[in-house]
Amino acid sequence: MTRAGSVTPRSGTLRSVTPLSPGLPGRAAPTRVPSADVAEALRTRRPPAPAHPLELLWMLTKEAPMTERGPGVLVLCTGNSARSQMAEAFLRRHGGGRFPVYSAGTEPAAEIHPLTVEVMRERGIDLAGRRPEHVDRYLGTIPVHTVIIVCDGAAKSCPAIWPGAQRRLLWPFEDPAAFAGSEEERRAKFRKLRDAIEERVVGWLEAGGMRLAAAASAWASQLAAGTPPS
Repeated sequence: MTRAGSVTPRSGTLRSVTPLSPGLPGRAAPTRVPSADVAEALRTRRPPAPAHPLELLWMLTKEAPMTERGPGVLVLCTGNSARSQMAEAFLRRHGGGRFPVYSAGTEPAAEIHPLTVEVMRERGIDLAGRRPEHVDRYLGTIPVHTVIIVCDGAAKSCPAIWPGAQRRLLWPFEDPAAFAGSEEERRAKFRKLRDAIEERVVGWLEAGGMRLAAAASAWASQLAAGTPPS
């Protein structure tokens, strides 16, 4: 990706997604989930024995108090005021709405950093009106396919295991709010971070993250509709 002060958006180069099993590329689809077992799992609020991984995923999806269905990507950092907000915004933009995206902090700030709002607006993304969220809002309440940690602070304090999540990725980025300098130097720091996060997001999506996250979402949607894929 060309870097000349900014990153050229490459969302148009991302390929369309074909629903596949939410596993590794080329892996065969899992065994069909028996409808009777699924119904019993929902009725008793616990998975049958032996539990099928898709049954837990379905229950988490059905119980999620969100309008967006299917497992999504959750981005975590400490304050949820800069890095994770940027990553969430770019995952939404370049993911094309194929899967839900959330972000949260282990120690959320009172508000999104003003320079975060400013530099993201330069990219046509408006974060005004959004507020940092605490990780507790999502823990155990939404289905998550991939958890992305964007700072070392959150990596040390966030849960090591997320219910239903298949992946936990560490993308450490420097905290721009901790940088000491003039106003213009701090603004440049936020721009540099913004571009680096966008590059990392697009690279992950093009390397397979798009297909895996969208496939998991597609499978969960079918399961929630009562039509387990064969």
